[in-house]
Amino acid sequence: VQSVLEETNRILLADAGAIYLTDEDTGKLQAVSFFGEKGTEEFWNGQVRELALSTLYAYEQAQTFDGEKIVCAPLRYDEEMLGSLVLIHEHPDRTFRANDVNLLTTLMQNTALFIHAARLVSKLNRRTTELETTLRELKHTQDALSRAERLSIIGQIVGNLVHDMKKPLSNMMGYAGLLQDPDVTYDERFEWAGLIIKYVDQFSSMAQEILDYISGNPKLDIFCVPADQYLNMTLDMINPPGLDRNVKILLDCEAVKGLSIQVDSTRYVRVFQNLVNNANDAIESKGGSQIAEPMGNLIQFSVTDDGPGIPSNIRETLFEPFVTSGKSHGTGLGLAIVQQLVEAHGGTITCEDVDPHGARFVFTIPWVKDCN
Repeated sequence: VQSVLEETNRILLADAGAIYLTDEDTGKLQAVSFFGEKGTEEFWNGQVRELALSTLYAYEQAQTFDGEKIVCAPLRYDEEMLGSLVLIHEHPDRTFRANDVNLLTTLMQNTALFIHAARLVSKLNRRTTELETTLRELKHTQDALSRAERLSIIGQIVGNLVHDMKKPLSNMMGYAGLLQDPDVTYDERFEWAGLIIKYVDQFSSMAQEILDYISGNPKLDIFCVPADQYLNMTLDMINPPGLDRNVKILLDCEAVKGLSIQVDSTRYVRVFQNLVNNANDAIESKGGSQIAEPMGNLIQFSVTDDGPGIPSNIRETLFEPFVTSGKSHGTGLGLAIVQQLVEAHGGTITCEDVDPHGARFVFTIPWVKDCN
């Protein structure tokens, strides 16, 4: 603006002058730059400002006043009232001519375009600053939410781990109670102490299982074992003699005699434990069943309960992490781990409804004829 005023004065040789601009918020016209020996801020914001204001709203081209001693040009861009320029000849022999007025009109049209563009840049800079501030605040909020989400996930994982550890703890307590019986034989004591050791080992396996699930890379220790032998061992793990359950769990493994499986015996038993524990939580009256049968080159297992079934709103996401059907002690991580373990052993797992109500989980594992 100062450069425009200086250039205009150089061309028209005025004795004094000022440029007025409207405030973008209030619309008030205010002198932002002026020159001349007699010109003061009070002078330019007095009657001369009123002349500039009336010219801005009444005319589209420059106008002369006071015997052509004063020329006033409006600054307009389309419908936007930007301001005015006022030039004054104080020397008695000088007046503004028609050519001066025409030239000033042209200059002010270009100046109005410049001021309009400058204001747009200013608005853009302000908006950019506001957006940057908003983005910083959003980033801070996202970081806080991310931290809270990570803590929530950690809490869910730990809660799931603690919940699942209660089962082997109960089993160990059951076996420990049996060991206190003075009438137990040496062979029974030896067998039950061995099972307690297995459950202690399972604690470590469960913790590693959580870590493997998070990393997406379960590390399996695969051995070939007879299928019926493994299933009997599994039954001891999920239905130990020292554990008092509300239901009786039976495992039919006659159909798989003579078949073997490649399995991480410690890890794969968690599939059965998770599904049986879920079924036990859901059972109402009839109890549940576990069935093993050959299906082509696979052994198919099914765990059935007569509970309320799987809610329709979580059916499509049942095996995703942290999906739960509302159990007070569940976090929804168990079935996600079950699916990962089943698939890591080369099988699949599905869930289906049971008539009139209940759920059946069906999962598979490849079999081999023998371990040689």
